[in-house]
Amino acid sequence: MKSTDTSKYTAPVNQLLTYGKPDIEADEWQDYLAVGLKQEHIPELIQMATDDELMQIDEERPEAWAPIHALRALGQLRAEEAVKPLLSIFSRPDVVDEWFIEEIPESLGLIGPAALPILKNFIADETRDNEARYMAVPAILKIANKWPETRAEGIDILSKQLEKFTENDPELNAFLIETLNEMHAVEAAPLMESAFEANVVDTMIAGTWDDAQLSLGLITKEEYNQKALEERAKIATALPSVPAKPAAKSAPIHAHNLPYAHEHTHTHTHDEHAEERSIPANRARVTANKKAKIKMAKKSRKQNRRR
Repeated sequence: MKSTDTSKYTAPVNQLLTYGKPDIEADEWQDYLAVGLKQEHIPELIQMATDDELMQIDEERPEAWAPIHALRALGQLRAEEAVKPLLSIFSRPDVVDEWFIEEIPESLGLIGPAALPILKNFIADETRDNEARYMAVPAILKIANKWPETRAEGIDILSKQLEKFTENDPELNAFLIETLNEMHAVEAAPLMESAFEANVVDTMIAGTWDDAQLSLGLITKEEYNQKALEERAKIATALPSVPAKPAAKSAPIHAHNLPYAHEHTHTHTHDEHAEERSIPANRARVTANKKAKIKMAKKSRKQNRRR
């Protein structure tokens, strides 16, 4: 096994080499500044966060997790100079994995408004892989969540990029729309609709236009279910006629049988409780597909050490 030179890291930065795998269930990151990390340590932390040797170490060794701890510390230090180096990790399919995909946007969220212009340019850069570009999109949401005054700027960045929906990859369009939805950007609804109508949105990530309208509060859950019924009926009438088998009996179509409506533990002859249903659970499906798509984008390494 190739040895890794960790002597290049000095105290207190070198303490991060001993921390090991972070607790993924923890609600908050530990306080990295408590060990004495300060602005003067930012260059060394950037070096650690992007250290190729550390990224290739087997996960059983604590040093393998030092880049994750370093990027967290950079977030807590609000290290503006770390934005570009951290984003560059997304362009390295040999090392980027689920941890980086989740943690880099969180770190940029802590760094705050200064990261937005850099994110704007990164997402718009057509010379980069599409995977790298759309992995950066959620960082805009993280910034807006922690710095509400940046919401309008974040929506503008996402909308300006979505205006190029005919040029963008469908996956990028999907991440732009999904993030705008999460920011409840009702003002971007007409643009989203145009992208859906052009059939250039990966609906496995973003869902459908009806999903987006429901998320934005533009239609009610009753209207959503009615649209789904109409769509199902339209598909049924478009299918070629097949002679029915005497023993076969089709189940009637009811709103409570729709894939996006919650089911009750008991049935009713009439749909008298339709108004009690909560918002459809389709968002959970969309979120799962979104995460799956991100994981696919990383182009798995030979050693899946952070699985």
